[in-house]
Amino acid sequence: MQTKIRSKMLRVAMITGVLSFANAGFAQWDPEFMDGQFHPIWNKKDFSNWKAHSSNWGIGFPGTDSATIELDGKSRPSGGGMTHLIYGRKITGNMEARVVMRMPTTGGANTGFQWRSRCRKADGTLDNACGGSPWEVCGPQSDMGASYSGDIFNGCKGFYITSGTANAPPKKVNNLGTCRASTNLKSVADWNEYGVRIFNDTAWTSINGVNCTKLYLEDPTEKSATTPGLISLQYESVMKIEFKTVELKCLGCVTGLSTRPVASAFAVRGGVGSVSFAVPVAGKYSVRIADMRGKVMKTHSGTGPVAQTNLPLGTAGLFLAEIRSANGSFTSKFVAD
Repeated sequence: MQTKIRSKMLRVAMITGVLSFANAGFAQWDPEFMDGQFHPIWNKKDFSNWKAHSSNWGIGFPGTDSATIELDGKSRPSGGGMTHLIYGRKITGNMEARVVMRMPTTGGANTGFQWRSRCRKADGTLDNACGGSPWEVCGPQSDMGASYSGDIFNGCKGFYITSGTANAPPKKVNNLGTCRASTNLKSVADWNEYGVRIFNDTAWTSINGVNCTKLYLEDPTEKSATTPGLISLQYESVMKIEFKTVELKCLGCVTGLSTRPVASAFAVRGGVGSVSFAVPVAGKYSVRIADMRGKVMKTHSGTGPVAQTNLPLGTAGLFLAEIRSANGSFTSKFVAD
């Protein structure tokens, strides 16, 4: 039987002072994210670009395809406090995350994936530096594990519950059951894929591809797509846990204009708060533009063929365009800058 490789050099020391990230400025997305696809933010070798508040974080099988971020199952360091493993690059903008993990510990143990968060210092002020002592990470957290899977929590405020409309603030309750009793959640000892999608002021969680919670964010820093926020992993109690995938996808990061021609010569191109399209066939056609939540932003109809028609949207973001005509239908994703 292969012996699990562990290195003391990969053990993360307890941080008692200032967390000083290598990239101290408001980091934008790395160039590799500009394709709008999922990319890992952990290199499977070490904790480069990560900082840990707890010495319980480690790495199993470092440098291999089987590498995992692990918690050792021991008690947190004396004095309690935060237990976060914080990604060292602050993320600005809309995003989607995919985290695959399992938890041999059963019962009420749980962990979480934190996003659009900031550190709160002892004097109550928020910043991104996580400096001084004590401090805590404030912001939305997608919970994982047997007890709270699918919930969205804020360590500084408590649980959220989804509101009826985007204009109503989220309510806080002591507990929010969403997906943990669903059949799509496997045993916590099995690998489960947790997802979170954050677009402007709305967040969605999912487990193994099944939607769980939709939350309208109310706090100005949480709902802002322009304020840099922290990403981290977190745990609550004594447990063993393994993360094998931590990936992010930037929503709206496709560089330049989005063009997708097809054999029928339909084409959709995103512009500055607008969309242009071409309809190469004769006859009546209709165009419908919707955001990624399915809300229809714009409709248009006419008679083809048309070389190019421009529709103003008045906003930037990631959208879907559906064109129906005598030559069939065509759907394309595009970015309005």
